[in-house]
Amino acid sequence: MPSHGSHLGPGSFDVTPASPGVIGNCIPFGDNDHFGFTGFICRNVPAFTVKRGSKIAFDLGRENDVDVRRNIYFATANVNPAVAVIDDINVASQGIFAASGWTQVVSDTQGPLNPRGDTVANDYELICTVEGRFTFPGGGLIVGFGASPPGAYTDGGCEQVLVRASSQDPSGMFYARFFFRPDQSLDVLDDLRFGGGGNAVAMGGIVIRRCKSAKSGKSCKSGKSGKSAKSNKSKKG
Repeated sequence: MPSHGSHLGPGSFDVTPASPGVIGNCIPFGDNDHFGFTGFICRNVPAFTVKRGSKIAFDLGRENDVDVRRNIYFATANVNPAVAVIDDINVASQGIFAASGWTQVVSDTQGPLNPRGDTVANDYELICTVEGRFTFPGGGLIVGFGASPPGAYTDGGCEQVLVRASSQDPSGMFYARFFFRPDQSLDVLDDLRFGGGGNAVAMGGIVIRRCKSAKSGKSCKSGKSGKSAKSNKSKKG
């Protein structure tokens, strides 16, 4: 189960590895130019709602060569994935796809806090402001990262910056990653059809701070970006 409030304060919860792995891999924070639409599939995530002004945070263990700006999307999976069955570094597909369609929660025009990351693991320093509402019922959460193109901001360096988790992490919250996918794909995401590298490895954690904490009662204020989230439920991939 996720820990609560350890990185972004009251009202936050952590979908973070119990045993962070080595630092390395440029998907998705060191490159958005070579790997298509990428992302992580998480399991056993509690229900939450974020809206404009909420915060989400990611962890880099090395500094990137340019600012990390990404189009970031959330989706609810068709099922909460079972524990991954792993063959070498790949999961056996459970047919996971974005049943809710994709909702854009961050745009690549936004400059996050600590935009190039840092050299400290497990501090979740790359903090983005959510730009619109997403309601998650609990279970399987998919976090997607847009490529360039179609995104306007290009990062082609492939710096090895990710603090890695795997499908075997003791937290039980990490299922699989995906890459080389069409933008906002609605196809099955946990079958490794494109390229190598393994989909049971090199996932990243996320910390989510909801807009209202039961403890503090404080609501989020509007973020710096004036853009609302974009829902793309009819887009085919």
